[in-house]
Amino acid sequence: FTESIFVVDGLALGPFSSACSQGMRKVWVTSVATGSFSLVQPGGTLDFSSQSCNSVPSTIPTPILFAQIVHPDSDVVYAQRLFSGVQAAFAQFEATGMTQGRVLRAISLASKGTGTIDAETVQAYSAFGTVAGVYDAALNLSDSIPQLGIGSSALALRTPFQRSVVNIRSSLADQAYALVNFAAGVQGMTRFVVGYQASAFGVEAFSQVVTALQSQDLSAVQTFSLSTLVGSVALPSQTQAIILAGNASEICRAARLLYGSGTTTSSAALLVMVPSSVSEVSKCVLSAVPLYAAMVVPLPFNASSTLEGYGKALSGSTSEMSAGFESLEGYLAGSLICKLLGTISSTSSLTASSFMDSLYNTELFSVDGIQLGPYADCTQESGCSCNQGLHKAWVVRRADADGSGKGFEIPSVGGSVEFSTCGVDFLSVSTKRVKFGYLPVSSGPLKKVTDLFLQGLIAAFNQSAVSGNTDKVLTLLFPQSSTSDIETSLEDLINQQNVLAIVGTVGWDASAKTAAISAQMGTPLVGPYCGASKELGNTTVINLRPALVDEVAALVNYLTGTSRVRSIGVIYQLGSEGQAGSAAAKLCLDAVQLVPVFNISIGTSTNSGVDAAQAAATLLPEAILMFGDHMALSGFVVSAKAVLPPGVLYLSPSTVGIELFQASLGSAYLGNVLVSQVVSSVNATSDPFIRDYLSTVSSARGPISLEGYLLGRFLVEVVQEMGDHVESMQAQRQRFLNRVYSSEFFQFGYTSLGPYTSSCNRGLKTIHIAQASLLSPGGIQLSRGDWKVGASECSSDLSSIAEPPSVPGSTSSSVKVFIAVGSLAGALLVLAVLIMLLYKRGAQIRAMRAAPQGSVTLVFTDVQDSTNLWDTCTGMKVALEMHNDLMRWGIAEYGGYEVKTQGDSFMVAFRTPLAAAAWALDIQEKLLCLDWPEDILGHSSGAIVTSCSTSSGGEGAEDPSTTQLLFRGLRVRMGIHTGTPEVEYNPRTQGVDYFGPCVNCAARIEGLAAGGQILISEETYTKIVGGLEGVNFEFL
Repeated sequence: FTESIFVVDGLALGPFSSACSQGMRKVWVTSVATGSFSLVQPGGTLDFSSQSCNSVPSTIPTPILFAQIVHPDSDVVYAQRLFSGVQAAFAQFEATGMTQGRVLRAISLASKGTGTIDAETVQAYSAFGTVAGVYDAALNLSDSIPQLGIGSSALALRTPFQRSVVNIRSSLADQAYALVNFAAGVQGMTRFVVGYQASAFGVEAFSQVVTALQSQDLSAVQTFSLSTLVGSVALPSQTQAIILAGNASEICRAARLLYGSGTTTSSAALLVMVPSSVSEVSKCVLSAVPLYAAMVVPLPFNASSTLEGYGKALSGSTSEMSAGFESLEGYLAGSLICKLLGTISSTSSLTASSFMDSLYNTELFSVDGIQLGPYADCTQESGCSCNQGLHKAWVVRRADADGSGKGFEIPSVGGSVEFSTCGVDFLSVSTKRVKFGYLPVSSGPLKKVTDLFLQGLIAAFNQSAVSGNTDKVLTLLFPQSSTSDIETSLEDLINQQNVLAIVGTVGWDASAKTAAISAQMGTPLVGPYCGASKELGNTTVINLRPALVDEVAALVNYLTGTSRVRSIGVIYQLGSEGQAGSAAAKLCLDAVQLVPVFNISIGTSTNSGVDAAQAAATLLPEAILMFGDHMALSGFVVSAKAVLPPGVLYLSPSTVGIELFQASLGSAYLGNVLVSQVVSSVNATSDPFIRDYLSTVSSARGPISLEGYLLGRFLVEVVQEMGDHVESMQAQRQRFLNRVYSSEFFQFGYTSLGPYTSSCNRGLKTIHIAQASLLSPGGIQLSRGDWKVGASECSSDLSSIAEPPSVPGSTSSSVKVFIAVGSLAGALLVLAVLIMLLYKRGAQIRAMRAAPQGSVTLVFTDVQDSTNLWDTCTGMKVALEMHNDLMRWGIAEYGGYEVKTQGDSFMVAFRTPLAAAAWALDIQEKLLCLDWPEDILGHSSGAIVTSCSTSSGGEGAEDPSTTQLLFRGLRVRMGIHTGTPEVEYNPRTQGVDYFGPCVNCAARIEGLAAGGQILISEETYTKIVGGLEGVNFEFL
């Protein structure tokens, strides 16, 4: 007591006196958060050595306390994460001195569930205000207690305006608009199913989604409460998006029911609105499902590069805060409080009134570049008060593969919506939205065609938005009712939904009816999926396709010019499409002075196709033009192939639906079936338009129609050139038409559309011929099958169709038959004899005309080790069918003549050695690319062999970049020889056969070859040397 103060190791003890026994003059605060004691910084040491004994140190500031109120039914983990963000912001701003020396503290309190008790709780703690509370309606507090950053987007926190409520979140209306705007405006979705949880959040979010859809002139095709989902769920056809609003656990349960099987709705995107963590939803939804969510904050992960303050708080926080949407939201709330305190001088009295005045006087705040506000208190002026919160609403897309829930990204287009006013204004957001009507097919065979066509349209719209090719938002709308009546659907789309144009109608009859009705309503019909008539005289129709007669001209030109046939029959289905095809065939055949050997109609019954095939068999056509739907024509082809020779060609225009035709026929019957195509092959990668298409396909979730994609690009270009005008919809429709007809021509890469004039509405200018059995996503087209309409012409010049081959003169003596007919039986006998003679004579003439004569190049082929393959591989039957289809495709393509086959061997005759060699090379290359059965590829005689695998230099001896594919699948040996064989007609096969030494020589050369090898005689070599560019010859 005499010394009063003692110092031990620099630490002061005392004072000690008769009135005081103080002891230590400091207090330390330590933390064991890391498992060991550490001094808390800042504020972890309090030194009051200058104070009197037992007095309260004057250096201790009075803390400003904010309370987090958490309702009992709220997500506790979500609340904790919000709170951690608030604490991190308080500590960061206090340490940097940006709070004017004031100390901020936060406490989290569990609510008792009633407003009165909550108010009493807040006041009992002398809290300055609340922060990051988890409740949907403002607490019953006086205006002197601010409520900041409530973790809810409820409308009740905005309307009516409450001065003490300071929102951080954007509203549910803002979030719903951002989500729908992205889905409909950017992704082009129009078929929405909406589900909601029966909670305050779920019901209000559902209401805002419906309003947002209405702002886009859309409506949900189905709505439901999440609680009603039990077992498997059947959704409306063509559902493109499912929007679910509710908490994470309810959405997860619904998603398991909707996507659990991965079948019925696997193509529909999932869009969610949740009051708390979207990360939990991401973890429970199948990774294959496209998942999008409306968010009130931007991406918080890897925040150090984009959100500097938040990133520093993450790295320096001593709390348990981790990166997440919730902690970022709490951080923004805490930062706004700190920024407000920074505007109030430390010498000024801090009251709730001065705090709120500072908020509404500043109006707009920026935290880490994120805009908060406007905050406007102008209650004297109706309608201008605002406590908006965030200036944006975001859409995030799941991008993680591990299901961690952290892999989100913001789409580059439409991923955020910024509001210049107090939230979304549904009356002004769609001024640049352009609506097109689409008539989908809900069931039946054509549904696949319409679905692919639709995906192509949407893909083009999306690509143009992403690339910035247009500032317009192009959207497709469907009829609101499910009626199949075209007139009712068009009335809805044109007069009720106010679309600019009808696009892409599929089907001949549907397109014709749509054209007539839309013309009456003054509405454009763009790109109907049918062969347009030659002269429509209807300027409201804008065709992308060439006329049906153009396609038929291409088919006839291929037959007479490339395949050199004269005997052509016509099969047509009863109905407008089939009859139009028959009429077009007559026009084109008349142009080359040919008369069809038959013109037979078929109905819809199975027997109709059988009867037509039997009738055609008696007239022995070399080729048959077919018109009608894929089912009727497929039935005819199957029946005809059973009774007609194998070399007959079957041809149809593209309106049959190529994919449907392939599917209904099957690989066994696709040989010698040819179709016209109005769009280019996707293998034409030198075309920039095709490259754009392929790029779009690679980012799509499934196949898309190239024709639909072309139509979408066409619409984007026309709409962009229209400019912005405020006018009636009827005036906009007329301006759309004027824009098309004033441009006249449109160019997309190498693809030209037009001319569009008052007397012409033609589209595509080039028609291709393709082999149906080899049509794949690559679209293999015959190299000599193109037919081009003149650049400035409206339709094909039929006089340019190739002349058919002339009939060789007969050197045999004419036969005269004189029979006395004394009865009807005798007359019938005479008729039968004449028919038999004409039949045999006609078959002989056709065969002799088709077969090469004089100097002929013969090719023999054989499959290596075929006996062993038949014994060991169950897939050999399919493999041989693929082999035969390819061989016959090539024979037709290169003008060869199939002499005969035996097992897996072919004997083929060509008029020139160069054609024979080119055919052999092409076949060998394409054999490497066929989709062979697995057991063929697993066999030693069908296995994949590359140049690296045959290298003798060991591993790495060859550069992998120069590796060549040598063998894959069946290995075919070929022998070629040129000579002048004897030619004879074979009445049994009704074909031509060859005899003589040169035939034996060709067969022996083939026998010397190995599988995959082409051997040619010196006679053939001398005639082709220099004619095959890039081909090397090895002399044996």
